[in-house]
Amino acid sequence: SGAPVQVTENCLRPKVCAMFTRLVNLMLHCPLSMETSSVFKLATVLHLVISGIPPAVQFILDDYEEELKYILADPKVKCRFGKRHDFFIQMALPVFEDIIAFCLE
Repeated sequence: SGAPVQVTENCLRPKVCAMFTRLVNLMLHCPLSMETSSVFKLATVLHLVISGIPPAVQFILDDYEEELKYILADPKVKCRFGKRHDFFIQMALPVFEDIIAFCLE
């Protein structure tokens, strides 16, 4: 019962990519009615996942390399991230930017 669980890359890849997709969508289009603390929580969990599971970065790059390099790095798009002045969105922003930088290293 205390043995570590082995998770295959086939199981992990769709989860990591779905988390990244959800985070990008929430950073760009977070509805005002949503509890924005969940955006910060998602960003924090994804950051922990990609820093603790090296293949996770490659999963994101395999699916979103062009978006990371050419769209999310665009200053016009980055400007949209900072438009919301909600506390949790502003707290999630540096974590989100760290995720992008970590993936592009």
